[in-house]
Amino acid sequence: MLEAKVYRLSLDNHCPLHGQILALLISTLVLPKSKAEQATNADILNKYTDTFDLLAHLPPEQLHAVAGLLDGAAEIHLSPSALHKAVHEVVGSQKRHQYYMQRCEWLIRHGGSNRMILLLCPVLCADDVRQMRQRLCIPVNKGRLPALPLETQLSVAADWKAMVDEPDTFLRYQRLSELYPDYTLGQLYSTVAAIEGGCP
Repeated sequence: MLEAKVYRLSLDNHCPLHGQILALLISTLVLPKSKAEQATNADILNKYTDTFDLLAHLPPEQLHAVAGLLDGAAEIHLSPSALHKAVHEVVGSQKRHQYYMQRCEWLIRHGGSNRMILLLCPVLCADDVRQMRQRLCIPVNKGRLPALPLETQLSVAADWKAMVDEPDTFLRYQRLSELYPDYTLGQLYSTVAAIEGGCP
């Protein structure tokens, strides 16, 4: 059932894609129909059974010919609410991706490992991190990171626990980096992981 308010897009010869769109629509009509489509269009399918039977047996060139004769006879109905939701979802997704890519850059510049980055930037994938490393010319650090002195580890543990009310783990690491500028995020991350008995 169509939404009460729809955007009606009429197809005519002024549209550059007019022929291709109509041909695609006609070709779609000859495909096997789902139960939902059959139920929605039951009256039309019953009334024009012979037409749809003929369509199903027409070769491609004749389907294109049929489409060419439908100038002005076809409309596409767009649900504005669905369009609104789709547009904002795509725009929002892109903004979230850019937001986390900025965080990814900061983490890489401060010595964060790929594992740490993917945990703190959940919308990113390994390929995003790889591309950012290539752009920054900062490869993955290979080898075992030197442990922090015991006194520093205890200090990091105290500061980390003092920030427990901060829900954004990224911001907690940012603060740790400010408090301990002589150590990389990789070292701080390893220290926190040991404190919490696993990966934070």
